[in-house]
Amino acid sequence: MALFVALLLCGGCDGAPADSGAEIGDAPSVPMYAAFDYERLRSAHRTSADAALAFLDTLSSVQRAEAVLGFDDPRRSNWSNLPPGIFNDRNGVRLGDLTETQAEAAYRFLATALSAEGYATTMAVVGAEDALAAGSLAGGWYWSSGNYWLAFFGEPTNAGQATVDGVEAASPTARDEPWGWQFGGHHLAINMTTVGERSTLSPTFVGIEPTRYETAAGSVAPLAEHRAAGLALVNALDETQRRQALTDTRPRGTLTGAGKDGFVPAIDGVAVGAWNAALQEQLVDL
Repeated sequence: MALFVALLLCGGCDGAPADSGAEIGDAPSVPMYAAFDYERLRSAHRTSADAALAFLDTLSSVQRAEAVLGFDDPRRSNWSNLPPGIFNDRNGVRLGDLTETQAEAAYRFLATALSAEGYATTMAVVGAEDALAAGSLAGGWYWSSGNYWLAFFGEPTNAGQATVDGVEAASPTARDEPWGWQFGGHHLAINMTTVGERSTLSPTFVGIEPTRYETAAGSVAPLAEHRAAGLALVNALDETQRRQALTDTRPRGTLTGAGKDGFVPAIDGVAVGAWNAALQEQLVDL
């Protein structure tokens, strides 16, 4: 399979699909169990399924019915990177509607299901919403760290997961029961599917605005290294490679993404197979 890379500069990601028409209020900010709390949160559970079940146990029957959908439920493709002022038809339970105990259980799940870097990036995106909300353009967009939703598809199960500290995590007889989860809101859409020992993080969207903001713990700029590495890569290309990789035009609408899963656009960009080993390694690192 050939791999191609196309690089473009996009002026923004907040296009406006039709609103579902549902009412939504300002969700209060939620207690931010910050990225540096990852080890404390992660240590509570052996597996992501354990953490998911622990979170679900904190919910009322009504909340649990909202949080857990069938694995094949068609609403699974119902995700977006847009703010709730534009798109508010999300799946699952909203962080801003949870008690502090429930919210911490939700973050314990995310810390268990994600890597340290993945959790830190996720929390930084969520935290950026409160930075946006403090700005002069906040009205009507419902920017808030409370406006993120967590949903599960199928019942979380430890089936097929690896042993932890020598203890078998699940019975092999149930190892093929699939389940998944979805967490997202503005600038964030994480979709994870687990079947046995295999997990797939797709489709996933991660964005950030503002790109840098201040907290009590210091400055946060979660995608700064990604941007710097991307610029370094394109600057490392020779003139011919760069001419093939860069485009000065872009589609006026979204070709594939939220609400358009499964569409593969025409191949564009520069063929990576022709790059030298150093450039290929630089791309993989990026």
